[in-house]
Amino acid sequence: MSKRILIIFGIVLLILSIPFIAMQLTDEVNWSTFDFIVAGTLLAGTGLAIELVLRTIRSTKKRILFCGIILLVLILIWAELAVGVFGSPWAEIKIKNKSNPFLSQKPKEQCIANKPALIFLQNLTKVDGVPFEV
Repeated sequence: MSKRILIIFGIVLLILSIPFIAMQLTDEVNWSTFDFIVAGTLLAGTGLAIELVLRTIRSTKKRILFCGIILLVLILIWAELAVGVFGSPWAEIKIKNKSNPFLSQKPKEQCIANKPALIFLQNLTKVDGVPFEV
């Protein structure tokens, strides 16, 4: 195994140690084993994909482009799994199971920070004052 791949896995472990340590210090962070597996897979996959790009593509512009695309995909997937930005079934499952570490444990109605956003979203789903369903 090359030194760069060992560095990638070391960085993944370092990043995953942050929520692990936070779980020991506070109840605000509540990751399950599944959350660690998914996050580790995403981070390792991203690191290995970037390593593949750096090994196979010689043009600096193309390297930057492909690495940027890989990082953008990581950010979009992470955001979707964390808070359900796009409303995919994966995010809905996590929200229903309340295993999402990034959401408040309080119901949406009790979260002061969520009230303006909640009112805005409720108004978006109404047509002439009648709830609209897709």
